[in-house]
Amino acid sequence: MRLVEGTQALQRMLEERKDLICPYHSHELAAHQCGSILLQQINAPLQVVWSIVRRFEKPQAYKRFIQACSITTGDASVVGSIRTVQVVSGIPATSSVERLEILDDDQHIFSFRVLGGSHRLQNYWSVTSLHELEIGGRLVTLVMESYAVDVPEGNTRDETQMFADTFVRCNLKSLSKVAEQLAMQEELQLLDTQHKVKSLLLFPAPLCFFPPSFLRDYHVCPFDIRLCQNSSADSDICHSYATM
Repeated sequence: MRLVEGTQALQRMLEERKDLICPYHSHELAAHQCGSILLQQINAPLQVVWSIVRRFEKPQAYKRFIQACSITTGDASVVGSIRTVQVVSGIPATSSVERLEILDDDQHIFSFRVLGGSHRLQNYWSVTSLHELEIGGRLVTLVMESYAVDVPEGNTRDETQMFADTFVRCNLKSLSKVAEQLAMQEELQLLDTQHKVKSLLLFPAPLCFFPPSFLRDYHVCPFDIRLCQNSSADSDICHSYATM
């Protein structure tokens, strides 16, 4: 039942947002290119997921194949900014130079293009969009990532697509894990804050009594936000009592 409901929600979203999705995720592939589109449901609010995806300067926050990143042009929040990423050992690549193509905070669309580097994904172009779905009365985030890439000489289209799909799928699964953990941390922090506020309301701090010499003209009463003026004698102290 949950799967059917999720499928129906996805179909409705695709229909409602097709004018937004189609222009960005419809890659025109040349004869020597391949491409694909992958989907990932994340059980976290859209804004939490977007806060991770939009950081052009820190792809290693969820992309485990990236070891480090440095911005060489721009400030990472402007289209046209360029980054150089260093790849972890163990895969057939060492570095990649990439340019920010789209950063839309309103529509939650992110895109980058590979300019060069030491790897086999030449002319790689990726577009990622985030969409909010309601499944089982709970808001979740659907991430759509599409790409286009050249097929290297000596490899087939199927081989290249399988490699790129695996690469993207690993990134999306990692994004899901990181975003869900972050959402849980934020929820726990919110509950902790609410608990502390409730505790303060139920068990207020001891009353503080200030001698008139503390302020010559005013005695501030912090518990009922009352202001007592023109107190001249030491015996004339303003006592405020919290009401339960």
